[in-house]
Amino acid sequence: MNYLTDHGLLEYAALADKAAAAAARHNELSAQIKAAEKRMAEIAVLRTHIINYSKTREVYVAYRKAGYSKNFLAEHEADILLHKAAKSL
Repeated sequence: MNYLTDHGLLEYAALADKAAAAAARHNELSAQIKAAEKRMAEIAVLRTHIINYSKTREVYVAYRKAGYSKNFLAEHEADILLHKAAKSL
């Protein structure tokens, strides 16, 4: 009751307006947080691909220099697949 008196919310209409404004602000902030979390997830995926690309670049360059050798591919298939996946983004 003290809070309502101190903030001039003794009338139901004023209290309802204040509650509606607070709910709208909460929904707005919640939408912003969800958008930021989605973007952070996208950035995390990109970061993973960038790291994979940089780690496997030397192997892929050696694969190209080997003339796309099937033997080289068999030995380093995991690294080459990671590199191609990272490069495709």
